[in-house]
Amino acid sequence: DRLCTGSDAMLDIIEFMKDFEFMSNKWILIIPCVFMLLDFATGFFNAWAKREIKSSKMRNGLAKKFSEIAIIVCVEFMVHGMNVPKTVLNATSGYVILMEFVSIIENAKLIGFNFPFKKDGTK
Repeated sequence: DRLCTGSDAMLDIIEFMKDFEFMSNKWILIIPCVFMLLDFATGFFNAWAKREIKSSKMRNGLAKKFSEIAIIVCVEFMVHGMNVPKTVLNATSGYVILMEFVSIIENAKLIGFNFPFKKDGTK
């Protein structure tokens, strides 16, 4: 067992990202978009159940999601047009996927889904 420091964790993430790759290029944009739709849906149902639907909050959320897609597309152009390493694109898309996944979990908790584990990973 080694004590995990911030720099150790960062090195582990960098090492993981070197080997991380999508099955094909189409998934680089499809998977984040699907996660965004699921995040939007779980957030909407949470607001609907609590009778707290606000168009301004939906507009802001959709603008954020559009920005995330735009960033992925920009990085894809940089990879193909400027010889930026594909690892940067994989990391960008992977980060968006992770961010959306965490938001889906947060929304599910707010809706009332009880996860069978605690924050520390134990049951």
